[in-house]
Amino acid sequence: MITTLDREFSIFLASRDELVVLVQDLRAENSMLRAELTALNARIKELEDRLGKDSHNSSKPPSSDGLAKKPSPKSLRQAGSKPSGGQPGHPGSTLSLSETPDHVIVHNPVLCRNCGADLKGSPCVGDERRQVFDLPDPKLDVTEHRVGHIICANCGTESAGEFPDLVRKPVQYGGRIKAAALYLNNWQLLPWERLCELLRDFFGCSISEGVLQSALRQCEQTLTPITEQIKETLGGEDIAHFDETGQRDACFHV
Repeated sequence: MITTLDREFSIFLASRDELVVLVQDLRAENSMLRAELTALNARIKELEDRLGKDSHNSSKPPSSDGLAKKPSPKSLRQAGSKPSGGQPGHPGSTLSLSETPDHVIVHNPVLCRNCGADLKGSPCVGDERRQVFDLPDPKLDVTEHRVGHIICANCGTESAGEFPDLVRKPVQYGGRIKAAALYLNNWQLLPWERLCELLRDFFGCSISEGVLQSALRQCEQTLTPITEQIKETLGGEDIAHFDETGQRDACFHV
């Protein structure tokens, strides 16, 4: 085995031509090592970048983050010099007077503010308008359906009318309250128990979770042909866009 000392001693004893060859070999070796070092550094950088990628800084779905999910990045926006809210010159979106109000309440003076005379029957020479936009009184609207029994004056036969197809029980909830409940549950993500509480507090409606879940199943059956058509249409498209939401799943094995 040639040690560093042996190599240095052989260089000392070498001739000029041998030194030239040795220097050339060392330069070639140095160039090769530099190339290998550059390639290794590039490979290390590639692996570090790959390990550092997640759903926040790449196109990887959230489900690929696993248990090492990082907190949502903080906003890099800095506070500006402008105050919050609408800026000067902005048109805005304030309320405008409605030309068809639902209710009109007149507040005419009763007595003259000067002499105290009764103003009843005196002409009104002008008025001012102010409007208040608000929700209507929250109350259930009850519609009663009656089927009449009529006896024919010609033959004496008794004939009865028919209830609408959707009126199948003596007392039932209508389609609007069921549609509103399904919207609050499926889109606003309000749980069944809190949804029943909201309907009871707002409208005095003691509707049960079973009624709402039955309405959900009926809605699902009604929408089945539409969802199947959507699936069939998407299946024939070249590109379909989906949103993946990550969910942690802990599996326990005994």
